[in-house]
Amino acid sequence: FAHHKDVLTGICNSLSSQKPPVQHIRIDGGTAMADRPKLVDSFQNDARMQVAVLSITAAGVGLTLTAANAVVFAELSWVPGLIMQVSLPYMQCVAVCCSA
Repeated sequence: FAHHKDVLTGICNSLSSQKPPVQHIRIDGGTAMADRPKLVDSFQNDARMQVAVLSITAAGVGLTLTAANAVVFAELSWVPGLIMQVSLPYMQCVAVCCSA
């Protein structure tokens, strides 16, 4: 997750420049709402899709990304509640997965 588009772009550029390129999706404020479910489905079901590069505000709620095994914040929003809102579903998943 990141807040600024230039940070998201830098991450995507870095992933694409790897040898071989790291397959990834990107969802930010410029991603059409109609395209988001297809991108999420690709991340959830395509084993080659290794990374989801996400905007904190555009992808922080309403997406099911249970295929993720790690969450990284490249930068934080200045709104603490937003970070909690974004990270809480992943914390709950870790708590449930680890308690089994």
